Amino acid sequence: MGFKENVLLLAKQFLESKPHIVGEEAAKTALIIPFMDVLGYNVFNPLEVKPEYGADFGVSKNKKVDYAIFKNDVPIIFIEAKAINEKLDNHDAQLGYYFNATPTVKIAILTNGLWYKFFTDLKQPNIMDGTPFFEIDFENIKDTHIDILAQFSKEIFDTQQIVKFADELVCMSGINKTLRGLFENPSDEFIKFLIKDLVTSKSLNSKVIDQYRPLVNKCVNATLIDIISERIKMAPESKAEPPKSKEGSAVETPAGSNVEYTLNENPTNKRPIAFELEGDKVMVNSWIEMLLKTVEILYRKDTVKMKSFVTDEGMNGHTVPYFSLLPQATMRKPIKIPNAEFYVETNRNADSIRKSIVSMLERYGIGSTNFKIYLRADSSE
Repeated sequence: MGFKENVLLLAKQFLESKPHIVGEEAAKTALIIPFMDVLGYNVFNPLEVKPEYGADFGVSKNKKVDYAIFKNDVPIIFIEAKAINEKLDNHDAQLGYYFNATPTVKIAILTNGLWYKFFTDLKQPNIMDGTPFFEIDFENIKDTHIDILAQFSKEIFDTQQIVKFADELVCMSGINKTLRGLFENPSDEFIKFLIKDLVTSKSLNSKVIDQYRPLVNKCVNATLIDIISERIKMAPESKAEPPKSKEGSAVETPAGSNVEYTLNENPTNKRPIAFELEGDKVMVNSWIEMLLKTVEILYRKDTVKMKSFVTDEGMNGHTVPYFSLLPQATMRKPIKIPNAEFYVETNRNADSIRKSIVSMLERYGIGSTNFKIYLRADSSE
């Protein structure tokens, strides 16, 4: 199973276990240890996960954080556990003491086993922020939360990138909140901005603004619906299958109209009509579509592995990232993979795409001979 499936299974197990869990120790055993395990950390390896970590926090010699996750012999994540029914609001300061005294730690997690609050130091270096930058509730889990959670897995976690990622989450949350407020209840200034070039014969006083407010509300809602509809139409299907004959076999393309290539060849001035990955044939119309479909298939196969490409220098261009969790300003033409918070750079030529697919397959442990390209012999790229 991939990361998403493991997290959803964990959430199901949590809900089933909840009525039988009493106290902090039970929450640790039944909820928090499995949580660390899903993230890929070996809870039975004392070099990787240290329970009751008692570094000199400068508060009290007896103070210990419940779990410290280590990388390269230094702690990088602290986890403070509470009982399953305990409110977390009153324990931020305690976790802050531990975080502030340990500069190598960039993520502090406060949890009762079901609700996880993630903190870092965006406002002041080595001083834990008073509010979490991310929260996840296993009783009400969402796909977007799972995508974010993957960034804290052992395979992807990067101490330098995670703070930048946290900052982006906070910014996106703030922008989202502002936009929602403007769309649901447009401010006078927002209405003025929208109608100032349209209403030139009137003074934009409060009476005029109130007159246009219902129209602005209507237009904003209609525009949002249009944008969503267009994105749905543009999104590639989750999996394109070749048409089936009555006997159930795949319909072949006309004889002589296509040529089969492997990834070891560099076919130029040709356009793909299909590709085959581990026996499954997918119809496509372009190199870009082949790239997007391949990423989508591999993303479903192992989400964590695909997201590790974001910080893998060998999977990206020298100046332009090929993979990102957010549409980066340096990306020329990013396209979002359906049902995933994952973007792929598509402003690339056929050979660049071919090489990228070769690298992806290598990291997934799939031999390049398991990938075939069908090119239309008489068509150009």
